[in-house]
Amino acid sequence: MTHQEFKARFLPCHKKMYYIAFRYLGNEYDAEDMVQNTYLKLWEKRESLENIENNEAYAITTIKHLCLDTLRAPQIETDNDSVLVQKTEPAPQPDTAYEIKEDMKVLLNIINKLPEQQR
Repeated sequence: MTHQEFKARFLPCHKKMYYIAFRYLGNEYDAEDMVQNTYLKLWEKRESLENIENNEAYAITTIKHLCLDTLRAPQIETDNDSVLVQKTEPAPQPDTAYEIKEDMKVLLNIINKLPEQQR
């Protein structure tokens, strides 16, 4: 796949990919980084993407998986003494936790309705 073919197939997905990343990650900088990471991953796999029927669905699925991987990974940062410290997040408020749980139920329901190959 040439550079121009790649751009024609995947650049139209940018807005949707950004929106999904923003919903998962919660800020514009991380969302934009995730979109760039997704383009990089797609570019690295470009030769195997020739037979993809729905480019947008593939890109959206890829960015969702990358976001989920990022959210599941332990957050590690260094302090001033260059010692690795595990970053902990405060527990969400009960109403926020409930909303997240409900959103996840809806998302899992939608994913379960997809054909096996798209899951």
